[in-house]
Amino acid sequence: MPKPEHACVEEWASGDSNIQFEYPIASEVISVAVDNVGNQAVCLRDTSYGVRNTTVWVNAGCKGKVFICFHLSVARVARMVHDPAQTGILSNLPAMEIAPTEGNVSVVEQVTPAVDLMDVLTTPPPPTTPEPKCIDEWSSGYSRITFTLPHATSLTFLEVTNIEYDNTCTEGRDYGIIGSIVWVDLGCKAEFEICFSLS
Repeated sequence: MPKPEHACVEEWASGDSNIQFEYPIASEVISVAVDNVGNQAVCLRDTSYGVRNTTVWVNAGCKGKVFICFHLSVARVARMVHDPAQTGILSNLPAMEIAPTEGNVSVVEQVTPAVDLMDVLTTPPPPTTPEPKCIDEWSSGYSRITFTLPHATSLTFLEVTNIEYDNTCTEGRDYGIIGSIVWVDLGCKAEFEICFSLS
């Protein structure tokens, strides 16, 4: 199961009073850091600031930038987007940098308002093109034969890889493709590599 995406925000603690930063769209706060360089007060984790559920608190006297990252809850965002009573909460959220939890913490998209956030969370990944499947088949040359590929949507590659004796196997005359069938005529003794896409 893929890990949830996370969001990172930058907040400001003035140091004048106790403050709380609440994130109703979070399922879990995963990191908090306070940059109070240039301020005399020392900010200590669990003493000057800390985490309670999905709320980050900062006590009076701790002044500086607060960097917060949290896992996003798709279910909570969806409920808020579709509940008119909660649109005010969403519109007051700060701009967020959304990034996959795994890999680099490079910004995927900076999102605000929350409808954009919902798009980021619910847009499915682009479809992947399946790798073609390849098989080797053999024609004895003693009779006309066909290789039927019932689950193939399209044949992507056909090549004669080994012609026995001095036979000549010419495409269109001695072998060819009709739909999802490869046919080989009498006298063409060879090995064929056939590649196709599956349905």
